[in-house]
Amino acid sequence: MSVAELEFTQYVEAACDKAFPWGPIRDYLDGKTETCVIRESLCSIFSNPERLRNDQIVEAYYSNGYKLKEIAAFLGMSVSGVHKVVKPDSYIHK
Repeated sequence: MSVAELEFTQYVEAACDKAFPWGPIRDYLDGKTETCVIRESLCSIFSNPERLRNDQIVEAYYSNGYKLKEIAAFLGMSVSGVHKVVKPDSYIHK
């Protein structure tokens, strides 16, 4: 591990109180996997019925990096419908 990686790891661990997941990232960068999956599953994000659906969509998109198409397919919505929720000038971001 380089000095920069070590310093970054220490910075992230101090900020998040947990270890930085180098394994999946290194596998992705080395071409061992096609996607770098370090995100919560859509099932997990949408499992809480007490949270508003739009809040969950925003979390899936911005916090977990899901594509509009992935979220739309999971929810049975159109891509444009999901986009209306996550676009910066939607009511959520005001």
